[in-house]
Amino acid sequence: MAGHDLCGYNQHTAGKPKKPELRKTHMLRIRMTAAEHAAVERAARGTGLELSTWARAQLLALAKKMRAPEGGGESSGQGK
Repeated sequence: MAGHDLCGYNQHTAGKPKKPELRKTHMLRIRMTAAEHAAVERAARGTGLELSTWARAQLLALAKKMRAPEGGGESSGQGK
């Protein structure tokens, strides 16, 4: 059995190809403790979303919120 069969994706189940700008080709790996992972998993499950879908949405919303307004002097939002 090929590795891609294990995750449930293959040429027959992948569906219609996405437009190039919508393809998710980059991955973000984050190290965390078991307790942190469990907390994140519970939060995602509470919304009914897959963990990666929930995490991506949360990170993108935070990134958008932290962007400085055009011409503003706000900090980049990086931790102190």
